[in-house]
Amino acid sequence: MIDLSDYPRIEIMTRGSSRLGTLIVEVFGLCLYTKRHSGRLVMQHFLETAEITSWYADDLVYVMVAVLHDIMEDLGISFKDVERIGGKDGVRVTHMVETLTKRNHLKDREERDREYLNRLSKGIERDPGLGIIKAADRLSNLTDLYALPPEKRRAIATQTLTFYVPMAIKLGVPGLANALKELSMIHVDGLLDLRMAVALPRLYVQQ
Repeated sequence: MIDLSDYPRIEIMTRGSSRLGTLIVEVFGLCLYTKRHSGRLVMQHFLETAEITSWYADDLVYVMVAVLHDIMEDLGISFKDVERIGGKDGVRVTHMVETLTKRNHLKDREERDREYLNRLSKGIERDPGLGIIKAADRLSNLTDLYALPPEKRRAIATQTLTFYVPMAIKLGVPGLANALKELSMIHVDGLLDLRMAVALPRLYVQQ
């Protein structure tokens, strides 16, 4: 079950914004109990990303996009549906979600990653708020890495250290940068028990 009290800022924001509450209900209706590779619900990842984003982004649209950021990639939702769910900000929301969504037209993974990071970097230059959402997304993803093979964990953690940590520093969010670095080092060097990773994000996001 999803309990919004696990995401206190989102819970508060839904009381002040029927738009956010309606969006969360609709997205949950699309996800239902779809799970990630770690066994956690997809919706939990969406809400965790939105919760972390909310500490750094005052604009409600950024929090809405954080809820929607993986909806096309994970659930196959169309641009048209994203625009509809976004309501009066549908066009802006769709453009932001598109920027955050990986494209699968390139077969080579390394080439696909390069294309994505290049496109993401350009998007962040235009709208730094996208960087906040993506840093929050990556932080949530790092807590699920224990379910992946060691080689893949290290690859994702290394990418985080080389791209996402410097990005967060440049955006002026040291709490996020520190959390990303800490969790990445767990997977690169095994400094802590991997399952401790799930407890770390909230130690940093409020800094």
